[in-house]
Amino acid sequence: MAVVNQRTPLVLLATATAVAVSACNSDPAPFDTSAFADEIADTLDDELSDDEFSAEVRCPIDDWEEIVEASMQELDDDVVRDALRTDTNESAFATDAGSYLDCSFFDDEIQLGAGVFLLEAPRDPEDYAEEFAGEGARVDVEETDAYRGGQFRHVCVEYDDGEPYCQVEWSDENVLIGVYVVGEDADRIDTDVLEDGFRPRLDLVMAQFEA
Repeated sequence: MAVVNQRTPLVLLATATAVAVSACNSDPAPFDTSAFADEIADTLDDELSDDEFSAEVRCPIDDWEEIVEASMQELDDDVVRDALRTDTNESAFATDAGSYLDCSFFDDEIQLGAGVFLLEAPRDPEDYAEEFAGEGARVDVEETDAYRGGQFRHVCVEYDDGEPYCQVEWSDENVLIGVYVVGEDADRIDTDVLEDGFRPRLDLVMAQFEA
């Protein structure tokens, strides 16, 4: 009678399981953001050579409206739904904190909007968030997950006189990109849910600029 090694299938199963778990737990490769950073810099240089504001910008991100809407689809909040019904804008701004591109749904009259913003990475993103918010603002910055060579952060800003905003942003050594909501009660949105929605859309954005 042949002797069957009963341990062999278990060993093979354990090995296969370990490989599968290792594959699931392995971190995806860091983004190559160099071309994206160049695109941002070139657009800002072209649009802001003589001005502090331009509303004639072509947003470097293809289908940015779908990126914003999909990032926010799980946010069960009236301020988000109302913001996504406003007019679209593609703009460039020069501020004391630095220049940036803004692709958004926005109603200037009532200061309500939602969008995606992008800029070359500041030296210190937390300092940038505070400088951008301006004097007298109450700024809360929370680092969350490291992801693909960069870092997610949640930023919420409140004013005594002005509409609050909250955003989820990601940055590495080259770029900073984030999605935000601004308007009355925008500071109540669930930024954990927003990060979960933005993460897969960040992959889609970066794929547009990676070789």
